Amino acid sequence: MNEHVFTDRDFPDHLRCQYMSFLRTHWWWLFQGEQRLRTTMWPVDIEPTHVVLEESGILISYATIVNKMVGHTDTSFRTAAISAVFTYPAWRKQGYGQHLMNLVTERIRTNDYDIAMLFCESEIMELYHKSGWLAMQSPTLSGDPANPSSSADDEYPETRMMLFLSEHGQAHQAAFDHTPVYVGKHSW
Repeated sequence: MNEHVFTDRDFPDHLRCQYMSFLRTHWWWLFQGEQRLRTTMWPVDIEPTHVVLEESGILISYATIVNKMVGHTDTSFRTAAISAVFTYPAWRKQGYGQHLMNLVTERIRTNDYDIAMLFCESEIMELYHKSGWLAMQSPTLSGDPANPSSSADDEYPETRMMLFLSEHGQAHQAAFDHTPVYVGKHSW
C-alpha cells in the first residue's frame, strides 16, 4: 500500500476517476441537474488536498482537506474542512480507514489551522475519535444565512467532529460545543 498527498493540480487522472466514481454512487444527489457531468468537486481557489491510500494504481481509501474560513461567535477560524472520506468496500474493516484518518490528522496538525471540522454518521464516530477528533453537541447550521436549517432537523443527522489546533481554536472549544455553528450555504 502507498500513501500519497496531492494538490488538485497534481492529482493523477486515474485516481481522480476512481474518486469521482465513488462519489457519484455514494453521494449521488450531489450530481443532479447541471452538476450531473462534473469532473471535480471543488473550485481550484479552495485548494483541495487529496489524501490517498492506493495499491498498484487502485484507490483503496481517500479523504479531501479543503481550506475554509469559518466564522463563529464573531471570530474567524482558519479551518481544515475534511470531506469525502471513504474506503472502498473490498478494503473495509482492515484498518485502512483508521490509517487514512491518522494521516489526515497528522497533516492537519502540521499546518497553520485553528480548527478542523468534519461531519459523519454516528456509526463511524469511533473511527475519528481514535484519531483525536471530538464530537460536538451543538447543531450545525447551513443554507440561507437569514434562515438556516439545522443538522438536527435532517432525516439522517450527522455529527460534527472537530480538532482544536491553535491557541485561538482551543480558547473557543466550549463555544463550538455549546453554540450552533453556521458553515455556509452547504456543509462539506
